[in-house]
Amino acid sequence: MSILFETLHLKHFDPDALLHILNNTEMEHQLLARDNLTLHSEQLTIGDIDITVGDYDFSVRVRGSIPCDGKVYIGLLGKIIDEVRVNRSLVQLEQLVLYAPGCELDFHTLSGSNWYMLHLSLERLQEMAIDKLGMELDWPCQGVRFIDLSPEVSERLHKELRGLLQFGKQCVNTANTEAIESLISEGMMQMLAETIVQGSCSSLSRLSPGRERALNVLEANIYHWMEYPNSGFCVSDIEGISQRLLEMACQETYGVTPHRWIKLARLNAAYRELCSDSGASVTQTCMRWGFGNMGRFSGEYRALFGEFPKETIQRVSQSVS
Repeated sequence: MSILFETLHLKHFDPDALLHILNNTEMEHQLLARDNLTLHSEQLTIGDIDITVGDYDFSVRVRGSIPCDGKVYIGLLGKIIDEVRVNRSLVQLEQLVLYAPGCELDFHTLSGSNWYMLHLSLERLQEMAIDKLGMELDWPCQGVRFIDLSPEVSERLHKELRGLLQFGKQCVNTANTEAIESLISEGMMQMLAETIVQGSCSSLSRLSPGRERALNVLEANIYHWMEYPNSGFCVSDIEGISQRLLEMACQETYGVTPHRWIKLARLNAAYRELCSDSGASVTQTCMRWGFGNMGRFSGEYRALFGEFPKETIQRVSQSVS
């Protein structure tokens, strides 16, 4: 058993620092709108339980695959700043989100969020459920499952997590904590097993099948274009889906038009390229990602990332040297 505590505080968008924010799981972050643009994250490890708390104050989309490593992830909002969606479903404050191993995660917040993510052994959790509750947990085999919590259970869980993080800050360098660690780990496993069993599966607000399909087609086209950016791409190129349906689906889910969604994908791609220290010039990056006007590109880039493209190159160069 061991106690580890790490913290991350960012004052600007850093895709590399954010890539491995969840227990070294590769999650791509895309900036959607610039607000104050700070992020504070803390991670506590107690034995084989990892607890991560993150606080975004900007609109972001996070995408990636949940690993198949014998452990599972459980999500919980700490507070709701604005609309939050997981795999395009609205998430409420008093809900647990259970992630199937290997499932695709698509997390999106319109302006900011505060969340907890727990990473723990499913085998130990199942053993606890059988031992203490006499039953096995019905864990999802694919996708995500939402569990409704009562206000009392939700508050207890939030209070417990806040207390554990405070404990981790104070005791990370303390010797002879094995007995305490074991007690905390067992208590957390039992509480989570009881919470999942007592909770009820949620019926969430989801997109209609037509709008879901429209978004899937839009994003498939975007990511195909990202592999061949010089080919050019716009909303009118999408076939088989009405422009009106695309507009409604994109506005409902992401709060922007399809045209803006494509523009954001191109700007994030340009930002990642300039942050990669690849040696690409601003002009090369501008042209590669479909921006024909250098001045307009620089202005839109600065509005989203808070700095001009040349300033990104200079900042990255200084950090490398």
